[in-house]
Amino acid sequence: MALLDIEMPSLTGLEVATQLKLLAIPVKVIILTTFAREEYFAQAIKAEISGYLLKDSPSDDLIQAIRTVTNGQTVYESRLVKGMFDKSKCPLNKRELQILNVMKEFSNTKQIAQAVFLAEGTVRNYISAILSKTGTSSRLEAVLLAKENRWI
Repeated sequence: MALLDIEMPSLTGLEVATQLKLLAIPVKVIILTTFAREEYFAQAIKAEISGYLLKDSPSDDLIQAIRTVTNGQTVYESRLVKGMFDKSKCPLNKRELQILNVMKEFSNTKQIAQAVFLAEGTVRNYISAILSKTGTSSRLEAVLLAKENRWI
């Protein structure tokens, strides 16, 4: 795991995260920064970072984020998700959209996992990412948002 800031001496945290992704180095990255800028957050999402937190967040939030990311889930600062959220553009990747689409039909994780041929734990991780990226707090809310915006 790497805990990076946006501004660092040689490379920015976003450049490091992007290089790690391009080199296929399996490191989970959390960005911890003072910058609540949508363009930085968008770059971080593109680099597939596992977490993006602001330094003014309570230290307990950072501890919990590290635990959450260690367990394979993502954590994004809710203020950034809500501020960046452009309803016309879907923030989900193809697999997340596939799982979201299956969530319309099945409510439990086991059924969803069987429908998409994935392990239940993997599906739980995808669902956590879907909720985080959409800024929703439930599966139903995520499905309704996706339908409303014609993502599914």
